[in-house]
Parts: sequence; C-alpha cells; structure tokens
Amino acid sequence: MSAPSGPEFTSSWTVRTSAGEPFAIVEVNNLAAVIQAASDAWGRPNRLQPVQVSAELSFALPFASAASDDRLGNDTVHYGMFSQNILDSLASFSTNKVDSPPVSLRQVLDRIWAGITGQHLDLSLPLPVLYLDKPLLTSAQLARVKFLSITVTLPKASLLGEGVSLTASSVFSSGTTLPPTSIAEKYGVSLAINKLRVPTLVGINLHERQAKQFVITTVTIDKFAQREDADIYTDVEALVVNTLESSTFETLEALGAHLADCILTKYRSDDHACRWLVHVRMEKPTATPFAEYPVVEMRAGCAFPAMGRPNVSGLESPR
Repeated sequence: MSAPSGPEFTSSWTVRTSAGEPFAIVEVNNLAAVIQAASDAWGRPNRLQPVQVSAELSFALPFASAASDDRLGNDTVHYGMFSQNILDSLASFSTNKVDSPPVSLRQVLDRIWAGITGQHLDLSLPLPVLYLDKPLLTSAQLARVKFLSITVTLPKASLLGEGVSLTASSVFSSGTTLPPTSIAEKYGVSLAINKLRVPTLVGINLHERQAKQFVITTVTIDKFAQREDADIYTDVEALVVNTLESSTFETLEALGAHLADCILTKYRSDDHACRWLVHVRMEKPTATPFAEYPVVEMRAGCAFPAMGRPNVSGLESPR
C-alpha cells in the first residue's frame, strides 16, 4: 500500500474556513518565555529575547465527559498541561549559544508543533527522537482534533513595529484505524510584521502633501515557505520601511499595491516565494478627526498581482 500523500499547503484563511464552525475550543494566549533563538531586530541570530506563544485547539465534537461528568477526558485537554508542554518546548532553546548554528523562528514553531501533536507540520520530515518523547495529545485526543493553530511572536524583533509573528495552522481529518488517528488535510504558515509606524507622505488633500504622517502598516506573507534555517523578517521590514519612507502616492490603495509589488519583486528569484500571498493592512490615524483610524487592506500574489501591477513572478502559482 502506498504511503499517504502529505497535507495540502494552502492559505491560512483556507485552512480556517475548511475547519468550519468549532464545537469546542481550548486556547492558551500570549504565554511568555525567553529563548536564545531566532534573529533579533538587527538580524543577529541566536540572541536572547522574549517570546510569546498563543495556541488554539479546536475539537470536532462538543465536550462530552468534561461537561457532563465534570472531569477531564479525551474530549478535551488540560490547559495547564497545554501551557507546560509549550514551555518545555521553548526551554529546549534556552541553552543555545550565540556562536551555535542559527536556530530560526520556523524551527522554534516546528518544535512546539511536534511537542503538541507528535507530528511534523507537513508530515514529510522525520522527527528527532526528542520530539517523540511524549507529545501532549494522546492518539485518542488527536483523533478528536479538528483544527490547531500556533502563533509564535517575538515582540522585540522589529525596530519600528510591534513584533514579528509566525503562525502555523492545520485542519485535521479523523482516520478510521484502530486505535483512532488524525491526519492533517491542509496546513498553512504565515509571517506577520506587525504595526510598523513609519512617517509617510500619502494623501489626496493639499495639507497632506506638505508633511509626512504616520502610517501604521502590518505586512503578512501567507503561504509562507522559506529555508527552515533562515529568518528573513528583518530584511522584509527594511524593504517595507524604505518603500513607505520614499512614498509620494496620494492613496493608500496605490501605496499598498506598490508595497506588495516591491516585496514580490525582491524575492521573485526565490523558489519558495512563488507561493506567497502578501497581505497589506494600512492604518492612517490622523486622517479622520472623529474616527480612531481608517484602514485599507489588500492581498496580492504571483497568480493575482495587485490591480495595475504586472505579474511580477512570471510564473503560475502552484496549486
């Protein structure tokens, strides 16, 4: 019998919508720790820095014994153990040294994912023995999981923003074997550089052409594939900042399209980048006196460049 193919790599939006409306969820939000891994805001690897992890575990069925009998069973997970499992995974990066081989943010995320599920995110790579010691979810619990999302945030890894986040999510399909198993059907990975505050010349009004104003920009690269041992978010941030600082556009729509185009063009020679979907969210806090801020959002990728922009890759996006 042939081995099952790996899960489909797709957008995070597709993964979440494929999971459908959840019946029961256990979450851990902004669990804080310190790691000596990933790049800091200056691009230096393996620097000691704070990290925050949020995880969402959605079950295919409602809580049964946990709700009716008031006791924990295979239909849920102990959120204290959930938190401790994540902390244990992070602790494995506390003994790195600056001159050790660089550990990327993706490798940190992979370690957490494997510690929870006992599986690699894309099911394609063998897991180190350490990962398989004792995953959080038993096979019976994993068989009841419908959706899992993990976000690892480095709050100090951005010079002008509110941190860098890497999110992995997967939708599962329960198998029919005994004991029951759960296999990932689809998975997605997205990189976000959050809320960069950059003085930008943008606006259609005369007074807006006289001076720069803050534009708060979040850039998310969905279907994010890269070399797993490399961090590129500091380079992406520098590109975004330079693009915003040199802006002479009148509308956020045109500026956002240009920004997405610049990102896709810079990385067009990277085989991984042909899959990317670039999501740009731009806030202009001083533009509307009686609102907190207006927002313009857009997405662009190899297969559907922003309006008025060329297909920067010249390639079809992988299905």
